[in-house]
Amino acid sequence: MFTTQHDDTLLLRFSCVSLTAECTQGVRISVNALVEQGYHSFIEIGQTETVRNRISPNFSRLIPIIFRIDLNQLLKFVIYLVDGSSETIIGKFGEAELPLFNILSSNGQMSIPILSDSLKPGWSLNSAPLLNVSIDAPETSRNGTILQFHGSNLNPNNGFLTAPYFTLSLLPNDERETKASLLYRSEIVHNTDSPKWQEFLIPTKFLSSSSESALEISCYNYNTNSEDTLTGKFTTTLFQLLRGAGSINRYLLHCAARKKKEEMSIELVKIDSQSNVPSFVDFLNSGTQLHFTFAIDFTANNGSPNDPHSLHFIHPHQSNVYMRALHSISLSVEKFDKLSRLSLLGFGAKTPPDFEMSQCFALNGDLNNPYIRGFSEAVDLYKRASMSVLQYAPTEYSNVINYVAKHAKASVRAFKAGFYFVLVILTNGYIKDTRDSIDQIVKASSLPMSIVFVCLGNQKHPIGGGSASNINKLLRPTLKTENLTLQRETVTIVESGYGEESELPTKVLANIPRQLNLWAIKENMNPSAQVPPP
Repeated sequence: MFTTQHDDTLLLRFSCVSLTAECTQGVRISVNALVEQGYHSFIEIGQTETVRNRISPNFSRLIPIIFRIDLNQLLKFVIYLVDGSSETIIGKFGEAELPLFNILSSNGQMSIPILSDSLKPGWSLNSAPLLNVSIDAPETSRNGTILQFHGSNLNPNNGFLTAPYFTLSLLPNDERETKASLLYRSEIVHNTDSPKWQEFLIPTKFLSSSSESALEISCYNYNTNSEDTLTGKFTTTLFQLLRGAGSINRYLLHCAARKKKEEMSIELVKIDSQSNVPSFVDFLNSGTQLHFTFAIDFTANNGSPNDPHSLHFIHPHQSNVYMRALHSISLSVEKFDKLSRLSLLGFGAKTPPDFEMSQCFALNGDLNNPYIRGFSEAVDLYKRASMSVLQYAPTEYSNVINYVAKHAKASVRAFKAGFYFVLVILTNGYIKDTRDSIDQIVKASSLPMSIVFVCLGNQKHPIGGGSASNINKLLRPTLKTENLTLQRETVTIVESGYGEESELPTKVLANIPRQLNLWAIKENMNPSAQVPPP
């Protein structure tokens, strides 16, 4: 199964309150994780030690678990009665179930009643014994690496003024992945070919010390009225960088033709460590809320809704590609809102009653309040829209991006780190002119926001219109607009073929923790900052 690159390892800590007297002989907790949703099948992932002579025991053994943002991780805690002398399990005292995300979103700790058959008749939840669960994070998960680089003789010799900057990317080590992850884009240093760029901080786990994971540094020259030009690039690893600053980490640049440009080099001048770097889990613990907006492509590129080969064809007994994608992703993100709310938009169609062209409309008819409750309502509204709007052209993403960006900008003013917005665009991906979309992506790169393009297609309506697809231009680390340059990675592009819908939640959510974390570091946001009211 496709997995995320940087899952967080968490440690579960337990205590109980007001168990019955029979538990004083010995009690132990078994932690079980759900593995098959439909069959409610669990597998044990760990046990605490046995505690005796306590009706309110505290357990010192921590149980590790990997947090997966894409999964609904339901945990079952079984409290066993144990013979304290022989460590033999006598029987089950009770059990409790709880989603892992609920603990994370409740400041990392929760108390839940233990359901037990051995309690006295007439007991109620108010008088039931309690299981306290809290989450610790290993200190290593908060380690950060400080880096600083110096360039030498970075003159592109192309007649333009020298204004170098660099990008740091993690190259994929999964053969199914072809896109690098942008970890950092430096500032532009004008009028010098030997810049010393500012130092920067990256959570160490994003750099990856695996020998299979390469880091790529690409140096560009900023051009005012044309595309930025690649000066050269090189690859290294965190293991190599840890050997220290200086000539041992001096790299000659390679141009696109893989020829060395003599004397043009970048050198590591500082590497240091920093502890207590906030993690994605720290933001969840502090109350940061993820809000998801879905935007659906209704352009004519998807085919006529009356054509059985259309991507929007409504069959009485079968789901089309948009419905399957909406189902798969929405079920995985509903947990991020206590009321299972999502925002649902459409673009690229003429809408009733006046049938004016719109590149951003709410499927519930209220753009000021586009919230819907879960997958069922989303599908009902999607079907209604598919049969009522007139598909049109061109494909244009800028309006829906701008719509979510306005909310992200307002949240920064109101709550600092309180909200993070994710825009999931379900699209055929056939876009001819990317200029306006790029403008909005660059503007959004300074906001608490991620944009995920989920590209859908079939044989008659291929993704992006075929081999000459323009949508991948939205991933370039050199994106810029008038007076603004890309601040960080904001965009993810995933493609889905028939039968791959089950992997969509993992692919859609894989980059969100890293993008939120790197935005917070760049903006100097702390998880202890003011958060929205409950």
